[in-house]
Amino acid sequence: MAKPIGSGPFTYSRGAVNADIGLVRNDSYWAGPAKLRQVIFRMMPEPSTRIAALLSGEVQIIQEVPPDVVDRLKANPNVLVKTAEGTRSYEIELNNTTAPFNDVRVRQALNYAINWQPILQDVYHGYAQRLATGFLPSGFGYDPSLKPYPYDMAKAKELLQQAGY
Repeated sequence: MAKPIGSGPFTYSRGAVNADIGLVRNDSYWAGPAKLRQVIFRMMPEPSTRIAALLSGEVQIIQEVPPDVVDRLKANPNVLVKTAEGTRSYEIELNNTTAPFNDVRVRQALNYAINWQPILQDVYHGYAQRLATGFLPSGFGYDPSLKPYPYDMAKAKELLQQAGY
């Protein structure tokens, strides 16, 4: 979109794909002018670049901080870390039309065989949660009564044996 329009607290002033996007305060906003005169969104795909820019004071806010860096940022008295629930889930996707995954017992065995707790702790440093489905708690269709498969290697082996493996 070359010249986006809107009626929010800020209006578009400049920007391009893969470049900075600038917004300026809309003094005619129905709820009153924003406290900030302008906002600039900088595209910084590299996490290390974002973190260095934050720590140097070049930028005031960053997002998508790698979990292994959060504690270091929390230890910095000049940084306030706030966490928010993410908007995406990561899954292991299987082709259910091809052996061995066309057998529900094999798919169930895979669920029982993976111990997710060390992954959630060691990879995500406790900043993730296991889901029972691909639906996020914040999204439409989420059912809190559904629980993830527990880690149970004996059950996984039993199911694989029943499936002929």
